[in-house]
Amino acid sequence: MSLTPMFFGGIPFTVAEETMNDSDKTIFVPAGKQWMIEGVFVQLTTTADVGDRHIKILIKNQAGVANPVQCGSINLQAPSRIEFYNAIPGVAASTTDGVPAAGEAVNYFPLPNPCIIAGGGSLKIYDEHGIATAADDMLVYVMYQEIDV
Repeated sequence: MSLTPMFFGGIPFTVAEETMNDSDKTIFVPAGKQWMIEGVFVQLTTTADVGDRHIKILIKNQAGVANPVQCGSINLQAPSRIEFYNAIPGVAASTTDGVPAAGEAVNYFPLPNPCIIAGGGSLKIYDEHGIATAADDMLVYVMYQEIDV
């Protein structure tokens, strides 16, 4: 018995965006496909550049129009830190400081539930404050189920 929710017979995938020195990422859903997002997982390593970072996710449709719901962490990230962000449909927003290691935090914030994006749409994961976007290191992993439309 599987407890994994299925999306109209969707096939599970993970896409990774691991370009270093870049804290502004956009991931596009291919034309002819539809994604149900199961989670967006981010690791942000900030430089010593002054200013707190605020991680947000902007969901856009195929026309480039943003979803009226913009999702973001309740926590600001200080310079010279490593923090983890888990954006999951329906999860409660929270922060656990010092986990998995001292000086690190794990942040949870909700995505729309369900979070479905049509072909040509996108997820933009970024620092709302735009501090050190070409120096901070952001790793992004998106887990989703995909169907052909």
